[in-house]
Amino acid sequence: MLFALISMISLYIILIIALVVVAQKKNSASGHAREHAGSFRFYTR
Repeated sequence: MLFALISMISLYIILIIALVVVAQKKNSASGHAREHAGSFRFYTR
């Protein structure tokens, strides 16, 4: 029972992360790619 609850919660977390990634890809595709590239360079340093 507890394992099923934990697996459901982890599935919801994975879905939320996937939605965030898709939203970021849509934003970068709509013309914010330059800003995302700059922030990515900043984070990698």
